[in-house]
Amino acid sequence: MLPQKTLSLACPRGFARIAVFLVALAALASQVAARPTVRSVKSRAEFKKLLKHHADNTGLPVIIDYYSDGCGPCRQIAPYFKKMAEQYKGQAVFAKVDINYNHDIASEQAIRSMPTFQLYLFGKKRDQFSGADTQRLQNMVSTLVSESRMKNVEVTPEALRAFYQEHAPEKLMEMDDKKLEEIVNKAGKGGGPGHYNLVKALKKKYNGKAPKTRARTVEGG
Repeated sequence: MLPQKTLSLACPRGFARIAVFLVALAALASQVAARPTVRSVKSRAEFKKLLKHHADNTGLPVIIDYYSDGCGPCRQIAPYFKKMAEQYKGQAVFAKVDINYNHDIASEQAIRSMPTFQLYLFGKKRDQFSGADTQRLQNMVSTLVSESRMKNVEVTPEALRAFYQEHAPEKLMEMDDKKLEEIVNKAGKGGGPGHYNLVKALKKKYNGKAPKTRARTVEGG
């Protein structure tokens, strides 16, 4: 009687690694897909963290809606606010603060009526108004998104070196790679409005000439 062969169900090691990677990738995609279009802020710490993250890491506008479930105008504008969040997904961040559960935030921000909207860009409050004024909200969001897109640029040390090499080689002789990196990092690590201002200053000094820029790498959040 011939010996029977045993069928191995073991997965080769390489395939196992790929399977683990695909599972992790699917989990990450699921988390991103599950992220709400409008974030509900639950605490003062979360509020501060939200503003700081987008000021330091993304440069995206942050739009805050202070509301209460018992407020008629709040309920009226809520669907429009959500629609705007979908319209500007990836270009602006929309969040809601229920003042009934966040008295400390409402008090600190001097919220007196609802709905009240605050709009931030690069960590600075650019506008605040009360009432369900959809036109003003749309206009301000559009303005800040455009400004964010314009100023969210990055100048690399390599681009700065190439610029000086072409337009001010004598200046480049005074600099090494460390100095170029210091200039770029002083303007803001990773890009943003500081890099935009650096480009502006160089344009003014060198008759409209400036280093090449690239879109800022936006970190998740």
